[in-house]
Amino acid sequence: MAVLALQANGHADHPRVSEAVRMLMDRRLDHGGWNYGNTVVFGAELDPMPDATGMALAALQGMVSRDDIQSGLDYLLPEFNQCLTPQTFSWGRLGLAAWGVPIGGIDQKVNRILDRQARLGSYDTSALGQLLVALNAPEGIMGLVKKMNRGAI
Repeated sequence: MAVLALQANGHADHPRVSEAVRMLMDRRLDHGGWNYGNTVVFGAELDPMPDATGMALAALQGMVSRDDIQSGLDYLLPEFNQCLTPQTFSWGRLGLAAWGVPIGGIDQKVNRILDRQARLGSYDTSALGQLLVALNAPEGIMGLVKKMNRGAI
């Protein structure tokens, strides 16, 4: 989140951003994706998580080469159809969009997520806000920031 905030405010070249990018790349799992911590615990590589992978991919947009993150995209794309919560869907969408990965049926996926409220209860405002951001950021968060800076939103 700090990388995204600094990038959005024109500080992508700050030393702390470079350090954060190195840390994110260090936490990339060998078999693709990211989770919320170390890559190995008690000698076993941990499983990736769609939301953590999407967040890392969003933050790394424009900071590393596509080759550096391709295994994350390869992990996330097939997982994306199983992202049925606002958080996993939103970060998955933002991460894939940041790297120009086309995703069809976005409106239907969001409707499916919203329909789950009948069974699970209403989502809170922050969850619905995440969905709105993801819906309006087909080029990732930085694409949305650029639109906002141009006054296009």
